[in-house]
Amino acid sequence: MPSITDFPSITNSIITIDSLKNVNNHSYPIEDTRKRISISERTKWTIEFSWVKAHVGIYGNELADKVAKAAACETLIVSFNRITKSTLYSEIEEEVTQKYQKEWENCMKTAITKQYFPNVRDRVKLNKDVNPNFRAMMKGYGKTGAYLQQFKIIENATCNCTMIHA
Repeated sequence: MPSITDFPSITNSIITIDSLKNVNNHSYPIEDTRKRISISERTKWTIEFSWVKAHVGIYGNELADKVAKAAACETLIVSFNRITKSTLYSEIEEEVTQKYQKEWENCMKTAITKQYFPNVRDRVKLNKDVNPNFRAMMKGYGKTGAYLQQFKIIENATCNCTMIHA
């Protein structure tokens, strides 16, 4: 089988060669190139990259530059089949918030709480821990003045004192 070194891979991009050698570089184009090299090497091809100085009249390099410039001038639709984690997390967060908002709007048991937090985004922005006392106050039950008066624990629901009357 012929060796690919009979047709060496030559580039004027020292950055590309350094990136391929750098095991900490996991960018998609570099990882994809490494994968293709590995596949080729498993079929007994030898891959070797060489660097040449740019713009010094090397015919193949000048031709590659000309073709690259022509391609760059064309209107291309670029499609990526990968998405960044941060974009994915943002999209998931938005979808969850929208679903939560729909459930919030359709829930009949949260009328009092909705007066304070008409939408989910406002509630989430508060970044406030919702403990049982806060929840009881928002739902209108718990040890509020009206609640305590109903069970004759205090005489007046609007009483400002903290004493509980027997």
